[in-house]
Amino acid sequence: MDHGDTFALNDILLLGLIILVGFIGRGIFRYTKVPEALFMIIIGLAVGPLFGIIDQSVFITYTPIVVSLTLIIVLLDSGLSINIFDMARRLGKAIVFTILVLVFSTIIIGGFMYLIGWEPLHAFLIGVVSSGSTTIVVTSLLVRLSVPEEIKQILIMESIINDVTLVTSAIVIIQIIKLGALDTIGILSVVLEPIIISILVGIFFTVLWVNVIEWFYKGEELIYCFTLGILFLLYSFVELINGNGAIAIIVLSLSLGNLPIIFDKIGESRFFKQYPKTLKKMSKRTKDVVKEIKRTQVDFAFFIKIFFFVYLGIIFDLTKLTPSLMGLSIVILFLMFISRYISSRILALADSNFKKYSTIISSMIARGFTATFVALLPTTMGVEIPQLKELILIMVLVSTIPTIVASIIFERRTNKE
Repeated sequence: MDHGDTFALNDILLLGLIILVGFIGRGIFRYTKVPEALFMIIIGLAVGPLFGIIDQSVFITYTPIVVSLTLIIVLLDSGLSINIFDMARRLGKAIVFTILVLVFSTIIIGGFMYLIGWEPLHAFLIGVVSSGSTTIVVTSLLVRLSVPEEIKQILIMESIINDVTLVTSAIVIIQIIKLGALDTIGILSVVLEPIIISILVGIFFTVLWVNVIEWFYKGEELIYCFTLGILFLLYSFVELINGNGAIAIIVLSLSLGNLPIIFDKIGESRFFKQYPKTLKKMSKRTKDVVKEIKRTQVDFAFFIKIFFFVYLGIIFDLTKLTPSLMGLSIVILFLMFISRYISSRILALADSNFKKYSTIISSMIARGFTATFVALLPTTMGVEIPQLKELILIMVLVSTIPTIVASIIFERRTNKE
């Protein structure tokens, strides 16, 4: 057996290990409330940076693909499980909470960074990057936590909305650093154009999906593969025309999950009462198709999610863990928790659930792809900020751990109560 065969065998062995440990971890979760994500990260650390069984450089090369694929699958999973009519009532709370977290994170963390010697705008940029949470980790953990569905949906929506607020705020700060001035029209263009493009294209692809299903597709056995193909095309196309692929995916996913309800609602309208048979047929057909998609999605989403946590462990660069940056990242993570806690307590004035679940809401501090993207923005815009990339990378890789641990503690306490 040559060297290449050995690496291929190691990769296959790793995939088998991921699936088996993830499956066992799912069973362990039922009794211990310890999510399998923790085991997955430990495996990734073991086979990657600790023992060098897997070549880190190969996995780092595929980071954009892994992140994009995971994001698409996670957003599809979320969209299929959310009722848009319930979500519409909670969207306002998600937006308010996202803005509160952004404001308090920027003030508290930015203020701290300024006090320890960072330039004011550099410090506030760190505060902006520290706001919000990552959709992938939050969705993976929330799905099995004993919290009300309303709280889950608000946190998922927050994780999606904060991608927009984070990138927008970061661009504003970087632009001020670079030019010493603020181009309001330019900022509005940067913010609104991708959102509008993403929503319109997402709606177009939804109509395309419905028409293909109605006129050309007569069976459901390969409907999941067809849907994945549409999602991959949608994400790539929207990113290619400078839109936001995540927003487009969530538009299509929400539409798919709610098509039966949408057709039922349309059928109840007095303007469409002359088409009762057609609408009932469409409702029944989409209900069967969505049911088939969900059945396959359970297995595929399980594998993608557990693989992502292993991937985080594999690409972790232990050489970046200098004592000073590690200590600083821990302080920032604590301040992130404080910022979210204050925001949740303020929102609790309007919704008592935020008071009852403020601790677990505050613990959703895991950072993800958007934070990594923002870490690279200054350089691409011609601005150099010392230690920014290293600090954010450590935060992205380390912040998942306290989020998982907090989930374990919360679920155990809830189980006892």
